[in-house]
Amino acid sequence: MKFSITILLILFGKFSFSQEIIELKKSRCAFDTDVDFVQNRLISKRVSIDTLTLIIELLQNCDVSPDAFISYIQDTIVLEIRNESNLFAACNCYFRYDLKITGVKDTNFILIHKFTDTEYVEKQFNWVSIERILNYKNKYYLPTLNEINNVAIINEYYLDSVKVGLWIKYFEDTEIIKEKQFYTISEEGEQRFKWAVLYNESANITRVCSIVNSDVVPAVKCLNWGEYLILMKQ
Repeated sequence: MKFSITILLILFGKFSFSQEIIELKKSRCAFDTDVDFVQNRLISKRVSIDTLTLIIELLQNCDVSPDAFISYIQDTIVLEIRNESNLFAACNCYFRYDLKITGVKDTNFILIHKFTDTEYVEKQFNWVSIERILNYKNKYYLPTLNEINNVAIINEYYLDSVKVGLWIKYFEDTEIIKEKQFYTISEEGEQRFKWAVLYNESANITRVCSIVNSDVVPAVKCLNWGEYLILMKQ
């Protein structure tokens, strides 16, 4: 009994019943971002006294008029940003949101973004509610230059049959890299293609490719090297 009371006191100390979003700021649309390659992400979270400041980036409709709501269970905060606009533009934008939330005493929590999306089921689109952890450091699905250049272990298998990690192909009868491919393994043990980089015979990168739109219909999209450098601001 004492143990249960102690746990409850710890949880109540972290999350009080007086949590309230006291500030919500939305940036202008990031017109220089290719929205096909971006992912929702947490930029930072910090606490001053009992006020949490969150900075996140989300892909939303260009005419979004946001209203934010939060709920919590133990060490998890669920953040929902609803679109209260009566307008709907034929485009999406990448927005930065700055939020201040009272009643949170530290940053040792999991942040989940709750949103609605369309799902194609039985030859029709349905609205579905999705919850996804916001913990990505990289804004893009694309690999960073560090990932492209500094992955050391190559051509390994998962359970002796499934490609995992970095795989390299070479031009025939040479040691010149033709293509780098990177694979991950899902929690179900299934292979997932993540990105690829293509080279010419002068050992220069020509294209960078990645999986995009993976929540609806997975597809591979590529940028030429110049477009990649502009997008990644290198």
